[in-house]
Amino acid sequence: MCSSDLALYGPDFDIAIVTAPGEAVGTLEAYVASAHAGFITGKLILTAGIDAERLTSMQLRAAKREYMESTTVKSTLAPADLATALTLPIQAISFVPTVKLDAEAVTARFGAAARHVAVNDHQTHLLYPAKGLDVIVDTRGKPLLQYVAPRDFARLQAPLDAIDTAPAQ
Repeated sequence: MCSSDLALYGPDFDIAIVTAPGEAVGTLEAYVASAHAGFITGKLILTAGIDAERLTSMQLRAAKREYMESTTVKSTLAPADLATALTLPIQAISFVPTVKLDAEAVTARFGAAARHVAVNDHQTHLLYPAKGLDVIVDTRGKPLLQYVAPRDFARLQAPLDAIDTAPAQ
């Protein structure tokens, strides 16, 4: 993350610690409600690379805590911590496009996936380890594109390893 991101996204750029139920420490995220990726718009989430101890300290100093749409807690950073957050490296990028993506469209854009992982009857992960990309195609909901540096792809893949997989098509 960097301070130029604030100028780029303006008031749609929100940095906070997001803690899901069951998490001791959440993640430091920058959220952009309306981001443009070429001709596609969507929601963008940038996750910062920060150690748990430093993140916990920021959470303790949070200026405000509030519940999001669920039991997930959003902690607004103290001004000094916001300045620090803008200097941290981006560890992961998630993008929720407004367009509907199906497996065929994803394959046309990114090529054949190295692996397909069906998590239920309507969600399938298309994994591209060499690109650091996991595309979740959801026939009932919105697609999600998750990116990490290819060397860190195990972080995206590890939770899926326990799920039965189908060979790439």
